[in-house]
Amino acid sequence: MAVIYVGRPAILRASSVWDAYTCVNQGLVADGSGIINTVGIYSFSNLVGCKIIILQQIDATHLTARSFASLAEVASGAERIITVDSVGNPLSLAVVAGDLIGIYTTTGIVRRATSGFDNMLYIAGDQSACSNKAFSTYAGDCISVYGTGATVAAGIKWNGVTITKWNGQVITKLNGLP
Repeated sequence: MAVIYVGRPAILRASSVWDAYTCVNQGLVADGSGIINTVGIYSFSNLVGCKIIILQQIDATHLTARSFASLAEVASGAERIITVDSVGNPLSLAVVAGDLIGIYTTTGIVRRATSGFDNMLYIAGDQSACSNKAFSTYAGDCISVYGTGATVAAGIKWNGVTITKWNGQVITKLNGLP
């Protein structure tokens, strides 16, 4: 299994985004397909009603939610690493290579840079179930939110059985084919 990364580092940035909006990092798309099980956030104030959302990019400004997780209150003031949802279950966000990561909070604001990056997409309200929704763009912005996880073993069907390991090694390709 390979490591997946999506989003921008959760570091102190000079500006912030507002609450009650869904904000999405357009740069640093997911570099693999699998499961995001860890999220990093740097916020200006405590985050309440927080959701992490994985979104498929339809075109430059239209997104469709693929998966999301509700989080418990996230404390402000430093990078916070989250591995469980609001009820204590391990994070398990489906992600496909090329997906984006976003965040929604009912109260609290996330750190943001206003220049030097790709773009930040945003729209009012909770978009954790959106489909082909048009977002607005702040050119050059990014938010301090990222996710990491792992690709899922592809497995190979052989005589009706799916094999995911051979001689202790995880199978991700067979003869160069995914």
